[in-house]
Amino acid sequence: MMPSTRTPLGLSRRGVLKGALLAAAASAVGPALAACSESGTSSSAGDTLVVALTSFGSESSVPWLIGGPEQGLWAQVYDKLIVLNKDTYALEPSLATSWEPSSDYTSWTVKIRPGVRFHENYGELTSTDVAYSIQQYTAKTATGSSTGTWLLNPPTSYDTRDATTVVLHFASPNWMVPDLLATGGQLNIVSKKYFDQVGVKAAASHPIGTGPYHFVSGRPGQEYAFAAVPNHWRKTPAFANLRVRLIPDASTSLLAVRAGEVDVAVVGSTFLKQASQANIRVLENQLGSPGWLIYPGLSKPGRPDYQPQFPWVGDANDPRSLANAKLVREALALAVNKQAIIDNVFFGHAKNSPFGFFVLPVFPFASNSWTPLPYDPARAKQLLAQAGYPNGFSIEMATSPLHPDGADLTQAISQDWQAIGVTTRLNNVPLQTLLSSMKARHNRMTVTYASPVATNPTSNLGLISTNILNLVANGAAIDDDIKRIESETDQTKRYALEHDLSQYLYDQHYGLMLPSRNATWVVSKKVGDWATLGFLNAPHNYEYITKA
Repeated sequence: MMPSTRTPLGLSRRGVLKGALLAAAASAVGPALAACSESGTSSSAGDTLVVALTSFGSESSVPWLIGGPEQGLWAQVYDKLIVLNKDTYALEPSLATSWEPSSDYTSWTVKIRPGVRFHENYGELTSTDVAYSIQQYTAKTATGSSTGTWLLNPPTSYDTRDATTVVLHFASPNWMVPDLLATGGQLNIVSKKYFDQVGVKAAASHPIGTGPYHFVSGRPGQEYAFAAVPNHWRKTPAFANLRVRLIPDASTSLLAVRAGEVDVAVVGSTFLKQASQANIRVLENQLGSPGWLIYPGLSKPGRPDYQPQFPWVGDANDPRSLANAKLVREALALAVNKQAIIDNVFFGHAKNSPFGFFVLPVFPFASNSWTPLPYDPARAKQLLAQAGYPNGFSIEMATSPLHPDGADLTQAISQDWQAIGVTTRLNNVPLQTLLSSMKARHNRMTVTYASPVATNPTSNLGLISTNILNLVANGAAIDDDIKRIESETDQTKRYALEHDLSQYLYDQHYGLMLPSRNATWVVSKKVGDWATLGFLNAPHNYEYITKA
């Protein structure tokens, strides 16, 4: 890779903008931090843990209608059937105590943990609740961020033969069921009785689950309160009370943590250095969040988001057009200085990703040849000219909230693309507006995206074809490959198919690979240990936070 030609926070336009941002934040935050009490006493003292989030998303708590932002608000209210070990990623029992396939993988028998009770006297968890939850999650009307993983091969029927046994039946072999039921699938189990009584709308603002915290009250757009469940079957929280606040501004979160008014906050990389200088403790998970830039329009003919006129998309019926579009995507990747992003956007809290799209180098089918493209703007210009764009083209970019550092990342990429003649237009679109546009398949802007670490690549690759959000690219060939992988029960053959699909995605330069950002949080002096989950890019497991 060519060395960076920029001085960190120096003379480049991005450096000037970031320098101004840091200077403004320092002038606002610095004196206030110095004035804060060293004791850290505040309204969050004692038995209350206060968490600050930058977004509540839609604020709905209905599992099959929500995504990452809402999970950070509601996950502690629920339990999942299967969880992932935070260190090994091995599947471990939770509400499900066992899961066994039939010999042909067309059915799975799941045993449910007895004695687990729903909040507010809604009774004991049974197989009926599990079947109901999965049915809602796999319905075509579900719009949650991970619901698409089920859609290629959803259950065709459910057999709740007794209170602690549910059998899922499938039209074709489905070896991925345990992974779909696990933590990464975000499948929270709800009470059928509760939803039948109050309906989805009422349940959305007052969740009932089996998790270690139960809902107490909420002020939409401001704060939600929860209380610990005594002697919880899985983990009784150290803090009796939990409050989750909405604080969109990172500098305000830093002030609140330093003052002791907030105990856990997610802040972007820009403010991590300031946090350390102010003696605010930073927790960091090295597993990080794989990220990439999503190109709009890479879809199938007939879908509303298919835009063949975009230079990076091409006409599906014109091989020459598709070849030129591939050259454009390669040029756009070569133009981006990833090391400068690591140094100047993430401030070292990241590493270069050899690949992405939910595929990690540790997977058995991964290839050592999948390496990041070098920084080569001269070559990028040549490819653009070869593709028929010697004078560049225009592209609209969302300063995306789908990545913790989306605004800074977008600015960095924009500057690099402008250097090769591409005209960029930045759009500071609100999160819900962006998500609504993406779900409706109307988005026409690039989007920077941070993904949870995928423990099963195929279940996540399924998102490429079926998810309500187009996170990479859609195409008949990709759909066919994923269907073959999902129906292949022989592991060796499946690895070969997964390798081939990954190779295709790598060769086509679908999406712009970005450095993997480490997961970081700032915490108050009240916080002791916290077994954070590296495979989730937002805080979810508050019940495992101990007192200092």
